[in-house]
Amino acid sequence: MIENVKAIYILISSPKDVQKERVIAEKILYEWNSIFTEEKQIVLLPLKWESDVYSDMSGPPQIVINEQIVEKCDMVIGIFWNRIGTKTENYVSGSVEEIEMAIKRKKDVMIYFSNSKEYKNECIDMDQRKEVDNYKFSLQNRGLYFEYCSHNEFEKILKKQFEKRFSKEDYRNKQNGNERDIERVPKINKSIIKEFYKVLYNIMEYNSRNKTPNMADIISSTGVNKLLVAEIINTLRVYRMIDVKYTTGIDPYYQIKESGRSFLSRFQ
Repeated sequence: MIENVKAIYILISSPKDVQKERVIAEKILYEWNSIFTEEKQIVLLPLKWESDVYSDMSGPPQIVINEQIVEKCDMVIGIFWNRIGTKTENYVSGSVEEIEMAIKRKKDVMIYFSNSKEYKNECIDMDQRKEVDNYKFSLQNRGLYFEYCSHNEFEKILKKQFEKRFSKEDYRNKQNGNERDIERVPKINKSIIKEFYKVLYNIMEYNSRNKTPNMADIISSTGVNKLLVAEIINTLRVYRMIDVKYTTGIDPYYQIKESGRSFLSRFQ
């Protein structure tokens, strides 16, 4: 596996009406990893409240989310369409609070607004829409946001801007007040080769039953902890041993490639 790789945690922050964009953003992160991780020695890891927050009754929901993932992240991708989100104690919505908290802490923030007219049968809450417009207006003199009209356009814009953003400077040496020690992705050695094999074999086993597992399936089936599974999945992608399949759901699914089967055959 790749040594001395720095993990960059990227929070995907948005209301519930841009689920497709959330999936696209996560897909772009993993695609970037498969192409650039070896060269740049960084790996981009998505953070989402629905998959990276655990139950905690110590405070209001947004405070818990802030403590668990907003404080941890290095960057925020904010996405809005017709909804601003649910009001919190101090802000018009949780997504706005996450973005403003990141800006105050001088973290990188990239914001996108949808101008899509594909409402279908969805009833637009005009109060929510007004709050989106108000927030967009408040950002005009504070920085640069981008607008898009379709999912395809959003994907093209975000992919292009990610390539520019991470070629702009060396993130391994970046200091912004939130810097952590470099997180290391472990080698394939005796201590973790068992887990590496177990994860890849589990994906192949699912595929042999015409099923494609997501990360939760792999963790449940193998007993390997989430952080190590995430690192192994990213390494498998970098070395093109697996493909990632995206559906209308939140989490991606994994399909073993021939190179992955060849790797496993060495241990048969």
